Amino acid sequence: MVLELPAKYEGPIEFPMKTVAQAARHALLRIAGGAEPRDVMSIDSWRRIVAGCGHQALMAIVTALSPRLKRSGSRA
Repeated sequence: MVLELPAKYEGPIEFPMKTVAQAARHALLRIAGGAEPRDVMSIDSWRRIVAGCGHQALMAIVTALSPRLKRSGSRA
């Protein structure tokens, strides 16, 4: 999920449960549909799953609404 953050993301490195739940659901549905678990759990597969969940757009909203904080937590 970190790899799919928008460019210049300045918000907290915490992920909304919405993204986590949607990604997990998608992966489990693929496996239930007959996909090979090893293929579903690959890094490339997870990146496609997370991207398909709208993670980048959601996190762009988070960074637009969050106070400008450095990753260390101190104010910029």
